[in-house]
Amino acid sequence: MKKHLILLLVLILSVYTTLYSQKDQGYLEVKGTVKVDREGLSGAKINLYKNGTKDKVFIADDAGRFEFRLDLNSNYDLVFSKRGYFSKKLFFNTHVPPEDVGIWNYKFAIELIPEIEGFNASLFNEPIGKFEFNDRMGDFDYDEVYTSNMQKRIKALMAEYEKARREAFKKLIAQADDFFNNKDYDQAIEFYDKAIDLDPFDPYPDDQIFMIGKIIQKDQNVEKNYQKNIELADQHFRDEFYGNAQKYYQRAIKYKNEKYPNDQLALIETLLNQEEDDGGEKLYVQTIAAADRLFQSQQYQPSLDKYNEALGIKPNETYPKERITEITAIMAQLEKDKNSREQLEKEYNQTIMLADSRFDAKDLTTARTHYLKASQLKPAETYPRIRLTEIENLLAAQKSNEEKYRQFIAVADASFTAQQYESAKNNYQLALSMKPAEAYPTKRINEIDALLMQLTQMRKQELDEAYNKALAVADAAFNRKAYNEAKNSYQQALNLKKEEAYPQQKLNEIEQQLALKANKKRAYDVAIARADNNFNIENWELAKSDYQEAQAILPDEQYPQTRITEINNKLLAIKSAENQRVAQQKSEAEYNALVAQADALFNSQQWEQAKRLYQQALVVIPDKVYPKQRITEIDNTLTLLAERNKRYNDAIFMADAKLAQNSYGEALTAYNQAAQLKPDETYPKQKISEIQVLLENQRKNQVAYDNYIKLADAAFSSNQLETARLNYQSALSLKVNEAYPLQRIGEIDKLMAEQLASKEARARIDEQYKTYLASADKNFSQQQLQEAKNFYTQASGLKPNEAYPKQRLEEIDVLMAAQQANQQAYETRINEGAARYNQKNYKGALESYQQAAQIKPDEPFPKQKITELQGLLANEAQMQQQYQQWITQADLLFNQNKYNEAKNVYQQASNLMPGQEYPKNQLLRINQLMADAARRDATSQAQLKAYNAKIEEADLFFDAQRYDQAISSYNAAKKLKPDETYPDQQIARINQLIQNASAQLDRDFNQAILQGDQFKQQRNYEQARQQYNKALNLKPQDPLPQSKLIELQNLIDEERLAAERQNKTDADYANYLNRADKAFKIEDYSSALALYKGAQNIKPAESYPKNQILACERKIQELQARAIADEEKRKQAELAAAKSTFKGKDFDYSGETRDQRFLSELSKQYPEGVTVENYDKPNKKITRVIVNHDGIAKEYIKVVYSYGTFYFRNGQNISGSVFNSETKE
Repeated sequence: MKKHLILLLVLILSVYTTLYSQKDQGYLEVKGTVKVDREGLSGAKINLYKNGTKDKVFIADDAGRFEFRLDLNSNYDLVFSKRGYFSKKLFFNTHVPPEDVGIWNYKFAIELIPEIEGFNASLFNEPIGKFEFNDRMGDFDYDEVYTSNMQKRIKALMAEYEKARREAFKKLIAQADDFFNNKDYDQAIEFYDKAIDLDPFDPYPDDQIFMIGKIIQKDQNVEKNYQKNIELADQHFRDEFYGNAQKYYQRAIKYKNEKYPNDQLALIETLLNQEEDDGGEKLYVQTIAAADRLFQSQQYQPSLDKYNEALGIKPNETYPKERITEITAIMAQLEKDKNSREQLEKEYNQTIMLADSRFDAKDLTTARTHYLKASQLKPAETYPRIRLTEIENLLAAQKSNEEKYRQFIAVADASFTAQQYESAKNNYQLALSMKPAEAYPTKRINEIDALLMQLTQMRKQELDEAYNKALAVADAAFNRKAYNEAKNSYQQALNLKKEEAYPQQKLNEIEQQLALKANKKRAYDVAIARADNNFNIENWELAKSDYQEAQAILPDEQYPQTRITEINNKLLAIKSAENQRVAQQKSEAEYNALVAQADALFNSQQWEQAKRLYQQALVVIPDKVYPKQRITEIDNTLTLLAERNKRYNDAIFMADAKLAQNSYGEALTAYNQAAQLKPDETYPKQKISEIQVLLENQRKNQVAYDNYIKLADAAFSSNQLETARLNYQSALSLKVNEAYPLQRIGEIDKLMAEQLASKEARARIDEQYKTYLASADKNFSQQQLQEAKNFYTQASGLKPNEAYPKQRLEEIDVLMAAQQANQQAYETRINEGAARYNQKNYKGALESYQQAAQIKPDEPFPKQKITELQGLLANEAQMQQQYQQWITQADLLFNQNKYNEAKNVYQQASNLMPGQEYPKNQLLRINQLMADAARRDATSQAQLKAYNAKIEEADLFFDAQRYDQAISSYNAAKKLKPDETYPDQQIARINQLIQNASAQLDRDFNQAILQGDQFKQQRNYEQARQQYNKALNLKPQDPLPQSKLIELQNLIDEERLAAERQNKTDADYANYLNRADKAFKIEDYSSALALYKGAQNIKPAESYPKNQILACERKIQELQARAIADEEKRKQAELAAAKSTFKGKDFDYSGETRDQRFLSELSKQYPEGVTVENYDKPNKKITRVIVNHDGIAKEYIKVVYSYGTFYFRNGQNISGSVFNSETKE
């Protein structure tokens, strides 16, 4: 799912203020979060510039959170940044009125976006938000006008950014895929990571990185690649090129996650932060130096990247800009030169491709023509010259093929007679390769195949029996889930028939089952460990969830269910106790709440409501006397209030009527009369405030109206009509009934309409229209249709109602369609002619090229081809004539039994036209006849020839190291000539070579196993794996290397699982200690105690948690003792504070004197609404909140001790949630 890059600045999540009186100077406390894609951005930097000078630097934590204080009465620029992201700026004006000096708080979130190379984000050099103290609100707030305008600009920028982001993402993925396909996995990961920064929600780059990780794990060169990247990183680090060093250390970690590269990365991060704090001067100088070196060595693209990097550090420097301009021009010229070279290279490659295809098709003459052309295109290239030499050699070799054919047939016949079928088949195939059209070797090969098939069927039957037996054993083991036994039998079956899919399928299923079982066990162990930790710290709900997760993984395990039952019992006991306590308090709490509410209403003189609540309290506890007394008082009071209410209502009626008539003065007088009758009523006071605001707004609107009119008049006088119109409209929006701005707007509209309709503008359009038509007509007459179409389109755009350009455009579309069809037909005939030409179908090719010439008579290429083909066809006719003459002559000589002379003439005819079978058949007949004559004349030499043939065959097998066949041929030669010693010498030599090779194989095999064992003992598992694989390649059938590899993999898996378990234990232990230490540091000793106990459960032998547990217990005892002492002092201290606050009146915090008289007096002492008072007392902090509505006051108190927080309402204990909900403004 695609995400949208929004939320540039989330303003004002919460704003709250604390009055400050302890010191003369206050501060603005700023809290917030730096985010990217709505997640906290770890390590973001916040630079503070106070009054234009750099003041402080803060680093956001792992969750992107930050917190700092800004001095009041200063101007601050806050710059949020992180490498790889565009920086953003906020402006804070912390000036406040002298009477508002105090502690102020502001909270917000700001979102950064990843950098995109070449994207102009200069807008972020301006503050995206401005904040200052708002006198009207009495709080810090953002500048609404500035922020609204900035948000519009940012919205437009982000639209462009999103487009650039998508393009950059596609480009990075394409580059990464290229690196991946070329197996450059380091570069691929780097570019996939960059793509993830731009779009973290697209799964493709993550999937590719995961795949690369799998590939790297199987890489036999992990150590080599790791060391290579470490060396490169170290070199860049020494040269202080920290960016490059960072990249290579990160690549090294992909191969081996060692401590050293991680430490170096942390050090680089520190160094880069220091460089940023120094203004980037050192980094700028280093980057420029690196760029200059690359430029001098003509590495233009890397130097361009470096100059851009330097420009990013110091955007105002001119040197890198000049270099960038220079390099861009050089690269453009190089690209132009490259295109010219590429065209030559393309033609050369196409020619070589044609030549190679003809060479592979044994068409040596045509291949020679193309190689000659390629050599002319690139005379310095050696490849076409080598091929030309090969062709000459092959043409010469063809002449000797006949003799080789006879030799191979003789050897093959002898082997066939001796039932040495494989040897015979090889020699028949060699003979057939010399003369593919001969039927005799093919016939013999078919006979041999039939004989070999019989032997193969016998062997196959034996193989099938062994294969089926192994499968039966394997299937039985698989069905009873004996996976290791089944695995061995399936592997045995697969070794017998490697092409069979079923054993491999079953092996894959076994691997999946074994992996699934192991994964389930690992997941179960992790869930149990997490559940036990939560159980030990009494986090019952999380523990129960984790035990349920473990139970779902392995349902047969009893331990999770036992623990779940224990937790359910504990939760049930907790809930039962809570229900009992709530039931005991409910009745009393309900009565007290009703009476308290009734008392408050009584004190605020809301008699009817109070009476109703007193009656409800009596329903809850009927025998209470107090509510009955109050009801009697209310009935007596209501009669007295009737007259005063009538006078009050009359005054309010008069005031409302005057206010509706906009008679603000008379309304103000009537509301004041009502307020005097009922001082506690808020309505007249609110109306008085509203009238005062209306009167002030009238004054402000008049000032704003006068300012807009002044600006508009000035713009109108200077003929800036658009500016004047905007200001008149702004003035009219403030005073809609004013005639002057409306009059001026009418005058401006009239002037602008006159300007728009001027004759000069129309004349310019007519002139441009004529110019376009002239150019279009000229191009049309010259058949330059595309250019003409462009001009007609422009002319039609100037005058859409003119018919002539549209008519021409329709004609051009018809002509261009016809041209395209003509071109397509032409290209079809050209391609057809080329195909027929390559097939040597010269007549058909001539016909195709003639048709192409008819379609486009002016094209020279088909004419050239027609001329060439006519020459070829003429030569072919001459060759046919000469061939016929030679055949006639040869036949005459043959009939006269002049075989040698006939043979020479037949050979000439065959060489002239190699595709003709007749002269070849005649040559075979002559050779047979001459051979028969030779056998008859030289019977004594037959045995010698057979011997020599066998020796030649044996020597060929010996040179090819096919020793079994060589021995067979040498033995056959011995039978022909038993007195010859050479065959025996060669057989003895072969036996010695076989013995030496076997011994060396055993030595190499044993050495590989030994080295593998040594590497395994040294825990160098990758080297051990390589040695065992080497042994397996030497002896594939030997089970020892395979068992060693399985043993090694099991060892690696055990160590990896042990390391994962230890890492999990260490991480959990460190997490508990970290949280415990933080709690201990802030004196939350109860939480610290529970967390230290959790750490101790994980590592019982560690002394630190034990010591800290003792320390926490001592601290808790001390605090409890201190709390008891503090409680004794509380009443007097609170009473003294109350007396000081209320000018000596006898009020306290204990609640002992909070009767109705006390609360009634509070309602007179405090204004309407919520009043907050804060007191710092020894060992505690007190917040006192007076809530006064409609003459009814309630007192709320929060007391914060180091060991806990307590809440009171009118002297009675209440919960924190009740306190927070009832003290909201």
